[in-house]
Amino acid sequence: MSDTDVSAFIADTSNRSKLFWKEKLKPSNGWAVPYVTGHRYRVTWANDLDYTQMKVEVSERWQPADSEVIFMLPFVDAREAINVTRTDTREQI
Repeated sequence: MSDTDVSAFIADTSNRSKLFWKEKLKPSNGWAVPYVTGHRYRVTWANDLDYTQMKVEVSERWQPADSEVIFMLPFVDAREAINVTRTDTREQI
C-alpha cells in the first residue's frame, strides 16, 4: 500500500465504526465482534489508551480455505499534560 493510499484510507471516515465496551461474565471482560474475511481493519482504542494484552480467537466456523483478515494496530504514544501550581502564590508553573 502506498503512502497516498494509506492516507486516503485513514482520512475516509465512511469506513469506520465504533464498538462500545460491554461487560460480560464469561469470558470476563470480553466480547465477540464479527469480522469479514478478505478485509483489513484498523483497530484503535478510545483516547489513545494503552493496553498490555489483547486476545483474538478464531470462530469454530472459520475454514482453512477462508480469506485472511488483517488487523492494523497503530502505535500511539499518548502523553498527559501535567500542571504544577505553587501553593503560596497560586501561580501555574
